[in-house]
Amino acid sequence: MPHLRLVHRFCFLTLLLITLLFAAPTLAAPQVIYDESLATGWANWSWASVNLGATTPVHAGTKSIAVTYTGGWQAFYLHHSGQSTLGFTKLRFFAHGGSSGGQQFSIHAERVGDNGGHGPAVQVAALAANTWTEIQIPLANLGATNTDITGLV
Repeated sequence: MPHLRLVHRFCFLTLLLITLLFAAPTLAAPQVIYDESLATGWANWSWASVNLGATTPVHAGTKSIAVTYTGGWQAFYLHHSGQSTLGFTKLRFFAHGGSSGGQQFSIHAERVGDNGGHGPAVQVAALAANTWTEIQIPLANLGATNTDITGLV
């Protein structure tokens, strides 16, 4: 299982979720999930080691989210009771590759009413060492267009 081997090697990733930039074509304000702390309604339901107040590295401000994976079957999961994506187009965040880089991961959206199911997983390109990378994923690729989601994994 090549994916599982990659998860085992994926020991440190720092994420800064600046905006869940469900960037609306009508220029509506972005829905922020994390900016120094989780936005109201969002909760950390991860099954990995997560520090929501990491002070290094940071992309902007003074804090970021650090996620440490120490084995297989771990995930970073932000939960919401029901966030509408109506009118928004993409998920936008920044990820840092740490000192070694090369981390690979995928993202999927948990949808309301799927009873634990989720949209398709979107693979993110390997991260560069010592660099912040902006990642933008169309909501259509996550199967999360104009619906309600309960989380991002």
